[in-house]
Amino acid sequence: MITRKPQSHLINILKSTVDHHPNFVLFLGAGTSKTSGVKMAGDLIKDWRNSYYLMYRSSDLESFEDFYKSKYWYNSAEEYSILFEHLYDEPSQRREFIETIIKDAKPSWGYIYLVNLLRKKTFNTVFTTNFDDLMNEACYQFSSEVRPLVCAHDSSISSIRITSNRPKIIKVHGDFLFDNIKNTIRELETLEQNTQDKFKQFSSEYGFIVLGYSGNDRSIMDTFNTLLRFDHYFPHGIYWCVRKGSQLSPKVESLARFPKFKIIEIDGFDEFFAELNYNLGFPLQPEMTNPYKALANKLNSLIENINLPEDIHLHPVIEADINNLGRHISNYTKKEQDSKSTEQEVGIVEVAGNTEKLPIPYGLLSNLSARDGDFANAFKYRLKEISETPSTKAISEAFKLMTLSKRIDCKDQLLEILYKHQDLFSKEPNQLADIVLEFIKIKDFDNANKILDFSNDLYEKFGGTFSIPHHFLNKMQLLKHQNIEFNERQINQLRNLSKKGDIYARMGANVLLDEYSTAENIILEIKSYEDISGMINWPILDFLKPHLTDESLKQMIK
Repeated sequence: MITRKPQSHLINILKSTVDHHPNFVLFLGAGTSKTSGVKMAGDLIKDWRNSYYLMYRSSDLESFEDFYKSKYWYNSAEEYSILFEHLYDEPSQRREFIETIIKDAKPSWGYIYLVNLLRKKTFNTVFTTNFDDLMNEACYQFSSEVRPLVCAHDSSISSIRITSNRPKIIKVHGDFLFDNIKNTIRELETLEQNTQDKFKQFSSEYGFIVLGYSGNDRSIMDTFNTLLRFDHYFPHGIYWCVRKGSQLSPKVESLARFPKFKIIEIDGFDEFFAELNYNLGFPLQPEMTNPYKALANKLNSLIENINLPEDIHLHPVIEADINNLGRHISNYTKKEQDSKSTEQEVGIVEVAGNTEKLPIPYGLLSNLSARDGDFANAFKYRLKEISETPSTKAISEAFKLMTLSKRIDCKDQLLEILYKHQDLFSKEPNQLADIVLEFIKIKDFDNANKILDFSNDLYEKFGGTFSIPHHFLNKMQLLKHQNIEFNERQINQLRNLSKKGDIYARMGANVLLDEYSTAENIILEIKSYEDISGMINWPILDFLKPHLTDESLKQMIK
């Protein structure tokens, strides 16, 4: 009698080892796609049996039972593969059939919870026998953070690094998009070499949790059977999840003789991951807890994410569609702000009997206004974004728009916001450099110096990403703008940076040392491989502009 443990047993293990995750790899079979609308192998076999019988019976008088009595593979583990090959001759035909049966499938709630567990690093690798794209689709549909590496070809699997931080989806039988999918007896005999090697590599580092897999593929079951004979594989064991009361295949029963192999009874794929997520105390991803706000956040970064140039004329179709997007959202915003608007006009939704206003993507509206040269409105929208969802990007952009819209009277208000949200900058104190530049532009050198010191304090307190050479250059730039001469030590440091710093540090150091010809050559070097239009308003270039010799470069940055 094979002992079956409850799902609470496995959940308790994962809960009590949460500080060491990920220590398990997931292995998903076809059963995980059932509630997503994918037809199961058992249902397909019933359809294929009837089709095969009608095609190949000797006469109309031959009964279904008599016809299959002579088929050695009838009711065997190989029946699915044999019928599939009999009915569809070529790999391309089998691929097209698979594509037909999964085209309407949508990720179930189990996938929503699983994506959140990937997001929380409970798991980081998913092996799957499934041809469908439900796992990858769920990652993109239900999270803006989880971006997996998907390997559907044996040739691509070898490049996957086991230590890669990105989630990995490895399709051991291929993908419905390609003709390399494995279905027939011959195709399922063995795993391809790269897949097998990678399977062994993960098995030596992790335990495996298997869900929705019947264990009928010889290639995979032989691999499990071989690796379980050695102590150094599956250091955390194999937990094979089955539905309560379900029958085990002979191949799965055979694995139960190994001490590291455990059978776990679960209520189902969706239910197991719901319980696991709940017991680990993870709130669902923002896309599921507050989808309207998540959408607004996505829209806020839309312009930046698709890398639209700010200073280059766009194709008229792109420009028209961007403007149309801006008008549509602006019209909604005006209605939302009009207290006389009806609920239908405002776009209010009803949730559990209560009405809620849809969040407005103020960041997107700010970007669109700035592109139109309407910096006053862009500044206004950016302040609204900060009041709802403050971020380092939004705060930095607000200072930039303060300068562009000539709202210098708002600088104290923005400084209050900056210091209020200093925790946001704790991991990226370098981002404060952009704010320093805005104060240099308006010749408020005292506040520029205070923010530079503030960024240095954050670095000393929290660490994070910080460029000491660039911090020093900004300090020296402040002195030069105030006509304060450098001392000998500072000059030596600048000379050292002018030779050994990164390309931007070398450019800045040469400008500050009045080596304008060398600085110009460095800018031309940068221009040869990078768009330098973003440098156009750097205050440090104010020292260089009068000394430029290249007319085209002078025209570009003046």
